[in-house]
Parts: sequence; C-alpha cells; structure tokens
Amino acid sequence: MNAFAGVVIIASHNPVQYNGFKVYGKDGGQLSPDAADGIVQHIVEIEDLFAIQTADEEALLQNGMLTNILEEIDEAYQECLLTLREDTEAIKAHGKEWGCYYYIN
Repeated sequence: MNAFAGVVIIASHNPVQYNGFKVYGKDGGQLSPDAADGIVQHIVEIEDLFAIQTADEEALLQNGMLTNILEEIDEAYQECLLTLREDTEAIKAHGKEWGCYYYIN
C-alpha cells in the first residue's frame, strides 16, 4: 500500500492497562526498539491529552494520507490464507518437537 507507517489499535478483554496500539514501519514490520522508545518518550511528555491537535479525518482521507483498511484488505488476506498448505514432511520430521496437536506418523 506504499504506506509510511501503520497503526493497529488493540483492545483486550483483560484489564484496561492491556489496551494499546502497535506501530508498523514502512517495511511492514514492527518498529525497532529505538523507534518505539522514541514514540513512548513523546507520549510520556504529553501533559494534557485534550490539548493534542488533530487533523481532520475527511481531509486526510481525501489527500491520501489516511487509509482505512477494511473488508477489501481483510478479504484479500483471508483468500491468501486459503492458499497455504501443510508441509506434511516437516510435520512428520518435527511435529512432536513443535508441540503440534497432531502429526503424521
């Protein structure tokens, strides 16, 4: 998608302190520890959450700086998953050590 970054907002069924977000870099991988620490440091320095200026969502969508990934991407991902197949030889060789619930004898 040629994105500069991505953010996944997560919510937990556990206590509220487990809610949060994950940030992904341009390469699609999670940020390096140094980059993540930089974001955390910036968040820690915020004194008033309600004073944070935000951009207009509609303007960001129109100028291409924001893309909501919805059903189209989810469906493509699901289709890709359906193409995966078991590697029966790997399961035979390593199933027990991998802790597979079943393996081929």
